Amino acid sequence: MNSLTAEINSSIVGINDLAKTTFDSSENNSKMVEELSNIATRLNKSVEVFKF
Repeated sequence: MNSLTAEINSSIVGINDLAKTTFDSSENNSKMVEELSNIATRLNKSVEVFKF
């Protein structure tokens, strides 16, 4: 039974690590989306100069 407990504990630690990695990636993606949105806004403003 001790072996089973160790295996479950190891799995929980792995899941926790994956959850943290996913959270960190999500946070980074959010920042990148905001930056991309700002770039797109600036690009749209630049393109409007050429519209008649």
